[in-house]
Amino acid sequence: MSRVFGWLRRRSKFETPEYSVEIQTTFREGRWIVYREKDRIINFSAEAVGRKWEQLNARAPAGLEGAELDRIVANVAKALEGLGYEYVILQRGEGQTVPEAERAEARNRLRQLGSEASASKGSAPESRDQVKLTRVPGDEVTNRKFSPADAVEIMRCVTMVRSVRYAPKILAQSKAANVEFV
Repeated sequence: MSRVFGWLRRRSKFETPEYSVEIQTTFREGRWIVYREKDRIINFSAEAVGRKWEQLNARAPAGLEGAELDRIVANVAKALEGLGYEYVILQRGEGQTVPEAERAEARNRLRQLGSEASASKGSAPESRDQVKLTRVPGDEVTNRKFSPADAVEIMRCVTMVRSVRYAPKILAQSKAANVEFV
């Protein structure tokens, strides 16, 4: 059956003599962008977003820096354009301490949306706080459906509940990319 409808699927591999880029699906919207050059393999974790998953938001690995980062990001961007994707390639920015007043405000907003947030430090020294959301018992909005705007608000609040905020640094994006999905 997959052979019959294979022509409907988007190509997932881009190759040049110097490098290749392959998009591998890990689960529903999860992707790996596998960059290969010579004997080296670099994996970018990515997420397919949009109504038809037409955009990939990719995170550059932490070990890439400087001219090497610029070269590889340019190659991945060229490949994603060649494969017909809109894209945003980003890297984790510098950490900023979130003031306690903002954290308390975010917790209150999450409660209004029917969730209780608890944050705990991750196991690795450089890891960010882990946030666990649980439903508020007896809350009247427990069974309500969340709009896309609510989902964005919940994500924003979860980011603020953490003690350190890491703003993403956008390294490359296509012309029609929707940065609100980041």
